[in-house]
Amino acid sequence: MGDYKKNAGFTGGISLLVSSVTGPGILTIPLLFQQAGWLLPVVCFAAISFLAALGCLFLIESMTYFPGNEKFQRNVELTVLVHQFYGRKWYYMMHIVLYGSLQSFNIASIISAAQTFDAFLITLVGGTCGFGITPISGFICVSEQSNSNSPFGDNYMLATAGFILLLVLVIPLISLNLNDNLIVQLFSVAYLAFIIFIWCIMALAVGVSSKNMPTVGTDLTPVLGTVMFNYTLANTVPSWVNTKHKSVPIARTIWYSVFISTAMYLILGLFGGAAFPMPSDSNLIQAVSSNDSVSKGGKLVNSLINVTYPVLVLLTSIPVSIIIVKLNLVSSRLCTG
Repeated sequence: MGDYKKNAGFTGGISLLVSSVTGPGILTIPLLFQQAGWLLPVVCFAAISFLAALGCLFLIESMTYFPGNEKFQRNVELTVLVHQFYGRKWYYMMHIVLYGSLQSFNIASIISAAQTFDAFLITLVGGTCGFGITPISGFICVSEQSNSNSPFGDNYMLATAGFILLLVLVIPLISLNLNDNLIVQLFSVAYLAFIIFIWCIMALAVGVSSKNMPTVGTDLTPVLGTVMFNYTLANTVPSWVNTKHKSVPIARTIWYSVFISTAMYLILGLFGGAAFPMPSDSNLIQAVSSNDSVSKGGKLVNSLINVTYPVLVLLTSIPVSIIIVKLNLVSSRLCTG
């Protein structure tokens, strides 16, 4: 895991960075636009994306000041960089912050993917099971999807069949190097762009309305936090720089990645928010499925997206975060590769 191959290309780098930005929260962006209105989210996405790109470029520039790394000859991860310029105290603090950030992203992706896998099992075999903690404890089986994101409703679960299926699919990807995962990220980003295009077509077919998405909404509280949570690509940038080919343009890769990610969020938020009314505990897939104006063909396509989205989008981002954690631990010599 500690080995680096400096052969990542321009497209692979964009795919990796876009994948690190478009995480599990993208399905709830239309709900954010409906609750807060379209104006504030658009402003926040524009401002935060610009600041995130600048932050990444400053971070990359600081890597060139690391001794012997003027042209990125060495493999300098984020924690090592902090140790060099801020000392041991902040070095240990950076480990906590970095791993907390990556694991929070992973936990959100794992929960969302596991819930979708459980819903998929209900569709495929007629039910799913798991071990509950509270309010119902013990072994639980369900055969119908609930109105919430989880088939188990408000029950807290220790493990489910969907979670176990997720582990079976994720573990092989963790064994790969970061470079080997780039083709997976490219396919994931291409698929995400495709399904966003499909949802936009559905939105136009159903009809967009300002009644669903006002200019300024009634709940502005979650906007800033939601937008900021999605732009965590700085965690990935040092690892990408360590694996990119020397001919890959750094600034162009960063700006293209941020622009593509932001465009995806805004397009999905504006079209999805204007076309599909969403309850507060719902997401876009569920909103499309429950919308009576969507044709049978549209609902069939949405059902296929419901099955493939957790595998091709959510699942593929989980190994990358784990690999970056391992790279930082290895480069910090806190564990062996």
